[in-house]
Amino acid sequence: HLIVLTSNEGDKEIFPEDAKDWNQKKIQETLDYWTDSKLRELLDQSLPDSIVNRIDKVSLANIITKAVAKNISKLIYEKIRYRYESKKDIQLVFNDSVFEGFSDAYNPLDRGARNFVRSLENQIDTVLVRYLGRVQRKPNEVVSLEIIQKEGKYSLVAGSASGSFEIPFADLDRVRCSVSAAD
Repeated sequence: HLIVLTSNEGDKEIFPEDAKDWNQKKIQETLDYWTDSKLRELLDQSLPDSIVNRIDKVSLANIITKAVAKNISKLIYEKIRYRYESKKDIQLVFNDSVFEGFSDAYNPLDRGARNFVRSLENQIDTVLVRYLGRVQRKPNEVVSLEIIQKEGKYSLVAGSASGSFEIPFADLDRVRCSVSAAD
């Protein structure tokens, strides 16, 4: 049997706040420094011995840099785009500002990649659901998503020739869609 256990425990001890801006050489130096025994010492500080003693191999995953976060954003976009285009007759277009904005806002030391993916999906779904609920649109209409900045505050905007809907990022953190409009 093979059991893979993942944890973000200890990330802040391993990677400093500026790690998402590191180049590959700096990341590799850090990965090389944190040997199996050093990682086990870190685990000993945060997990009970009964769990640590059952772990055969410990390895450190690569940090998610801004470039990787941007690529994750693009993959999630493709998944969302396909879902909406196939079920709602919408052609989605994402402005590059969306990828840049989400990758800039992403903190790799704050709950890891799964949280980033969930947050990205929820925020994009939230603005699209609200757009679909408030804007009368034509079939196969092109809907664009972009991030705009007004007076130092950022918003995610869905818009088309029929209208637009904007949600400030501060509100996106509180709003969650439990069901996608594309489902």
